[in-house]
Amino acid sequence: QNVSYVSNSEGIISIRVIDLKDNLSTYILSEIPTEIHPSGISIGIANDNKTKMVYVANTDSNSVSVINGTINMLKKIIPVGQKPTDIAFNENTRKLYVSNSLSNTLSVIDTNTEKVEHTIKSTGKNPKGLGVDNKKNLIYVANTDSNSVSVINGTTREVIDGNIKVENNPTGIAVDLKDDLVYVTNFG
Repeated sequence: QNVSYVSNSEGIISIRVIDLKDNLSTYILSEIPTEIHPSGISIGIANDNKTKMVYVANTDSNSVSVINGTINMLKKIIPVGQKPTDIAFNENTRKLYVSNSLSNTLSVIDTNTEKVEHTIKSTGKNPKGLGVDNKKNLIYVANTDSNSVSVINGTTREVIDGNIKVENNPTGIAVDLKDDLVYVTNFG
C-alpha cells in the first residue's frame, strides 16, 4: 500500500492516511484520532517498515501515539517528556528516539515493549530535530536555543559531543548514510 501519514491539528485532531497510488489526485483513506496537537508533516512522524507501526509525537499532550499501519488504527499512547517535537527510528536496534523540547531530554522507546526504557538529558536547550545513523548507532540532536548539535551514542546513551556549533536556531537534521554526512536546517 502506497500511503503517506500526515498530521492534522485542525478540526478532528488526527493523522490522515493519504492514498498515493496516483499523483493526479489525493484521497484520504482514513482519519485516525490522536492526542492533542500531533506534530507536523516533516517532523514528529516515524514509521517502522518491518512491523508497519507509525509513531506520532503529540506535542501538547506529552505523548507518542502508536498507530497500526496495517489497519490504520490507534494502538497505544506512550507518555514521554514535555513538548515532544520530533521522532527518529533506528531500524537496526528497534529504538525510537523522541526529542522533548521543553524538558530538554530525549525519550528512548523500545518498540518491542512500546515503553520508555531510558531518558537522556540533552546537552543543549530546546532539542528539536533528530537524525539517526543506523550504521554507527548515533543520534544527532538539533538544540534550537543553544545553536548546536549534540551527538549521542545509541548503545551507551552517552553524549559523545554536545556542543557542535551551527548557525542560529537549528531545527531539522537529515543523515546521509551513503556519503556519511549530516545536514542541519536552521530557522532564522
